[in-house]
Amino acid sequence: MRVPLPAYNHVKECNSCVQQEEKEVSAYILAYQVANQLIRNYSGTMTMDPNTLVINLSSLEGSLTINLQSGQLSYQSLSISLQQHYASGKRLAEIVADIQDNLALPEGNPTSEDKLYSLLIKLVEIYHARCGLKIVTLENSEGRTTWELRLSEQGPRGWIYSDGTAKNRFGEVLELKDWDHLRPEKLAAYVFGFNRYCSNYPSPLKESLPNS
Repeated sequence: MRVPLPAYNHVKECNSCVQQEEKEVSAYILAYQVANQLIRNYSGTMTMDPNTLVINLSSLEGSLTINLQSGQLSYQSLSISLQQHYASGKRLAEIVADIQDNLALPEGNPTSEDKLYSLLIKLVEIYHARCGLKIVTLENSEGRTTWELRLSEQGPRGWIYSDGTAKNRFGEVLELKDWDHLRPEKLAAYVFGFNRYCSNYPSPLKESLPNS
């Protein structure tokens, strides 16, 4: 699972993962992919912080947790390495099926794709290694969940809300449904550009945003 990383980012608003171990970067991305597939298989939710994913599935009593640095998944008294189940050419659905068998999870009840989770996972797939993008779940407010997109501890921020809106660091808000027609990769690029993290991803909006 090799991830090509830039050696230098002239923009300096983000930090790519070029200094990190390749296995650590891959474990981070794989953790999000596995979590999303589990939610599609069982229905549920996930909470993100800089180091851990907590997955709550509708048919399980307890939570599953994934350490984002090590790729270690824990459930009750069991713990497995996600990367031990990874193999070149092996589909994600097969990897997750193996994990479900190892954890002796009950048979799932597949659900339709959650568009917001799929967007968050696509953002991680594309921009974690390149730009150091991390996503953190903030406390619920006004009856909605907020996901904060971060490039570094002190770097640019962007926000996606469970009501289907996004807000950039300049305070501008848009409806994600306006971009529903875009393929997932392009939608992620548009959202990343909307938050105006760097000059390499200009805003797709017609009106230019104020200078940062």
